[in-house]
Amino acid sequence: MAGNHNSGRRPKPTALKVLTGNPGKRPLNRREPKPATFGPKDIPAAPGHLSKDAKKIWDDLAPELVRAGLLTVVDVGSFSTLCSIQAQLDKIEKEMGKKDYSVVVYKTTTDRDGNTNKEPKANPLIMVQRQLLNSIRPLQGEFGLTPGGRGKLQLPGPDEDPMKEFLT
Repeated sequence: MAGNHNSGRRPKPTALKVLTGNPGKRPLNRREPKPATFGPKDIPAAPGHLSKDAKKIWDDLAPELVRAGLLTVVDVGSFSTLCSIQAQLDKIEKEMGKKDYSVVVYKTTTDRDGNTNKEPKANPLIMVQRQLLNSIRPLQGEFGLTPGGRGKLQLPGPDEDPMKEFLT
C-alpha cells in the first residue's frame, strides 16, 4: 500500500518525533522515507525564480536550517515558498509603515440627491497581510522558525545519534 489517506490530524514525521522525544510513546514509522540532507558546507543556493528579497531571506535562514537538520533536499520547494511569502509580507509591512494604515478605510459615495456618504470597508492591504500571515504560519512551524515550533524540538547533542531510538 502506497500510503494512508485517513482524515484527521496530519502525522508528525518520525524524525520530528525523535527530536521531540516521542512524548506519546506511539510506535515510530520504520518505513518513513528519509530524504537526503545537505552537508554543513553544502548550503543550497536559493532557487533562481525567487525575488531578490526572497533570496536574501533564503541566504539568511538556510545555513541555520541545514545546520539544525531541518532543511533537506526535498524541503527546498516548501522553504522557497516560505521565503517568497515572507518577502511579500515584508514588502506589505514596509508599505504600511510609510503611512498610518487603519483596518478600516472609507469609500466615499454620492447619492442621487448629491449627499456624500462615507461607507466603511476593510483595508485591502491589511486583508492581503492577513492572508499572507495565515499562509506563512504553518510553514514557519514546520521549519522551527517560531518560538513554539522550536520549543517542540530537541536537537541531539554532539555525541548523540538522533536516529538511535528509531533504528533500534
